[in-house]
Amino acid sequence: MDWFNKVEFVPSRNFHQLRLGVHIDDSDLNQAIHCVTPSKAVHRGARAIRFLGFRMPLLMPLSLLMCFPGMIFISDRIYKLISKNRYFLSRFVGCKDDCSLDFSEKKNSDT
Repeated sequence: MDWFNKVEFVPSRNFHQLRLGVHIDDSDLNQAIHCVTPSKAVHRGARAIRFLGFRMPLLMPLSLLMCFPGMIFISDRIYKLISKNRYFLSRFVGCKDDCSLDFSEKKNSDT
């Protein structure tokens, strides 16, 4: 969806190698999506989705909706619900081992 190449997606396991000048704990990285802007502002969860949506045409309507008063609060609740149940929900979208956040299991099974 990033038609204009405005976003660089980085797996959480590679985040600390980038040396972006911001500190985010590993436990926080595993709990929600994070977006680091060129000015070093960090957006997390639903706010990151809203920020990214303004840079991707297909997500623009969602981002505009999230700007209405009170909608970011509701969006945060929905994001947390999905995040908390992501392993259960991943079964319905066909995501198996690649959705796992525990990379040590994957490495051990590959050897």
